[in-house]
Amino acid sequence: MKSILVKISLLLVATLTISACQTATYVQDRPLILSKGAAQHFETFLEDSKSSEYYVDVLGRYSTYYYCPDNRCRPGFRNQNIASCERDSGTACGLLATKSYIHWKNVGNFMPFQSEIVYQTYGDYFYDGKITKKSNRDISDIKGTGPIQLSNYVAQKLVNFVDQIGGEKDFYVTLDGRHGYSSTTSNRFLALENCKQASEDKECYLLATRNKIVWNEPGNFMPAKLKAIKDAYGDFYFDK
Repeated sequence: MKSILVKISLLLVATLTISACQTATYVQDRPLILSKGAAQHFETFLEDSKSSEYYVDVLGRYSTYYYCPDNRCRPGFRNQNIASCERDSGTACGLLATKSYIHWKNVGNFMPFQSEIVYQTYGDYFYDGKITKKSNRDISDIKGTGPIQLSNYVAQKLVNFVDQIGGEKDFYVTLDGRHGYSSTTSNRFLALENCKQASEDKECYLLATRNKIVWNEPGNFMPAKLKAIKDAYGDFYFDK
């Protein structure tokens, strides 16, 4: 009887293991290019003797890694790690690598620069010398473009933002100017997602940082002449 129970237990463990492997969602299958910051973080991961698994979002901009002693390196915990990465990055994530293996399929030349430690660890640079990648500070893809008119409510929120109420870093608006969102996070892609969720699911774009209007050719977007806006940005953006 004991022998039968042992066999059943082993069969159950094997079945669960196969099932976990078949349904794993932590493996991405697409080309990836890391930003310079994420690539440097990847080198830090490789240099850290205690680190075990490195995760990155599909945009190559947000990354994180884990240590095995907390048991999160077990296959059953990888989906939880992915969920955490996606929550923080605002987009899909995958397990890029462990210390001995690149898990991301068809990843291509993901390094934006030649790295000796990547070569020493994996036997390839994953770099072809031609990659150019925007840095984490590049905002060309997320700032708004063209004339915009803010509602009175959003204009006042912008004033509160430039007055440094709450310590926010960036200010986002929807194209119709009816929704504004100030963010305290330096992860602009997460901020965009948060803005969208707070704005009736409308797409948001970056209007301003603390000391600069970054929206391209916004025109006279202020509904009223306000001193705080002039003091912060050097212009009223208001048409008499």
